[in-house]
Amino acid sequence: MFRFVITTLKSRLRLFAKTIIFFVLALFGIKKWKRFCDVLDEKAESSTPSIIKTLYFNLRFLPRHQARIVPIYVYKNIRFQNLSGEIVLGDKIYPGMVRLGYDWGFRCKGEARVRIEGKVVFKGKCWILRGADVCVFKEGALTIGDDVYFCENTLVYCLESVTFGNQVRLTYESQVLDTDFHYTVNLNTREIRPRSASVVIGNHVWIGNRTTIKKGVKIPDYTIVAASGSLLTKDYSDIVPRFGCLGGCPAKPLPIKICRTWENEMERIAQLDKWFEDHPESKVFVIPEGESLEDYIGVKAEEDDSEQ
Repeated sequence: MFRFVITTLKSRLRLFAKTIIFFVLALFGIKKWKRFCDVLDEKAESSTPSIIKTLYFNLRFLPRHQARIVPIYVYKNIRFQNLSGEIVLGDKIYPGMVRLGYDWGFRCKGEARVRIEGKVVFKGKCWILRGADVCVFKEGALTIGDDVYFCENTLVYCLESVTFGNQVRLTYESQVLDTDFHYTVNLNTREIRPRSASVVIGNHVWIGNRTTIKKGVKIPDYTIVAASGSLLTKDYSDIVPRFGCLGGCPAKPLPIKICRTWENEMERIAQLDKWFEDHPESKVFVIPEGESLEDYIGVKAEEDDSEQ
């Protein structure tokens, strides 16, 4: 915990000192004012944890031996609405594994809002970006796997149970709700159904922006939900093929097999960006014969794979 405080203070002081130095250099004509403005931009885009909010959050929720590691970083653009619930961490705990209110520097707007009245389980790395709204009601249980991102201005409301697998991306302005909040009456049958039902999102699922996921939805592993404006309303486990794609309002399987390049993703993005830069005339990169699909997606592509 002491190391976290010192490291954060050093980062802030370093950037502050850099700003002052470049202002003085620009004032005396040693550096251009543009360079000073670049430093201001760098300062504006930097996102360092709030020391007070981070220490408060870790000490409030975690036992001392975990809190001292500071596994949860909390940033300034976040508002706590209710923190009467509990947080449980997975077996592997390390500093900053969970980040609340992180600002990418683009598209994020407003505050992140967090309400934890029920139980939240973080099994690994999870980043909840600025503008996200996460609400776990008193009887709710939110379970989040490893390497999960709730991106800019997303919404997750959990009244009963919401589960995210590993490597899930809930992207810009999407929402997941396991409840309708209110009851409705079918005037033909006189039936009233439960107002909430568990939501289960599998592993390696990419949810396109402005998607709405309603109560009772189940999304199988390696599914992509097409943007924008898809509406998911049911269990898709038996109707979406492996590496399938969902889209539409209401959503239905699309006739395509596709998978995000999950394996070493950031390195792969840099590699492919470089390839397209070096081959401006090419519209498509075809994976060479000497490489397997597994090198790109992290799993064998055969339908009978053991992970299915």
